[in-house]
Amino acid sequence: MQTAAWQSSLFAGAVSPAFDPALPGVVRHELDHGAWLDHLPGWVAGADALVEPLIDQLPWRQGVERIQGEHIPRPRLTAGLPLDRFAPDWRPDDTSGSGELPPDGGDGFLGVAVGEPRAAAFGPPLHVFHAIGRCLSARYAIRFTRVGVNLYRDGRDSVAWHGDRIARDLPTATIAIVSLGQPRTFRARPLGGGASLGFRLGHGDLLVMGGSFQRTWQHAVPKVANAGPRISVTYRHEYPTPPGTR
Repeated sequence: MQTAAWQSSLFAGAVSPAFDPALPGVVRHELDHGAWLDHLPGWVAGADALVEPLIDQLPWRQGVERIQGEHIPRPRLTAGLPLDRFAPDWRPDDTSGSGELPPDGGDGFLGVAVGEPRAAAFGPPLHVFHAIGRCLSARYAIRFTRVGVNLYRDGRDSVAWHGDRIARDLPTATIAIVSLGQPRTFRARPLGGGASLGFRLGHGDLLVMGGSFQRTWQHAVPKVANAGPRISVTYRHEYPTPPGTR
């Protein structure tokens, strides 16, 4: 099973990946029930240069959903981005968060391994993800210690309407997504249905979900007829363990 074929832009290598920590131009969308979304298009310059290294180096897995008694492969690949393989000065205050987020993005199923990832420490240009985590932690006054990654290989890959599995049981949570590669539409709607909002995310766009969003809203990336590879890099903070789950 292959991950994805990526053909970078002719200009992808002309700009080293970088971002402005001031987040100039970020727009906050205040939603119902205390939820909000921050959106900043093109925040990471040179983002296309990050797609191929991520595809080549991450421990990609194919998850499975149990539907009507059958195990159905999830229509996307997932991976964790282990923080302990970044720059040596990265030392989270809570070392329990320094390892790898379950590569399902947090729902507890690791799936089937795809490919053979390298075991070496991450080198440039992937160190930018370490810097992004620090920047977003300072901006939102919360320590992002976990990074999960989704690879949408083509238009057939998708994710259905959902809220983050653990965060939806909390009063508030903050989840930040950096989108790389070809744009796909990220949709958000109130829990239970209703009119949805759409954001075309790719090429270094930033989207941050906050407040009660995971509890009172849902989000999805629908299937489309044609699309190139897209990667979403998702930053999460440590969540309290819900009662009865230990």
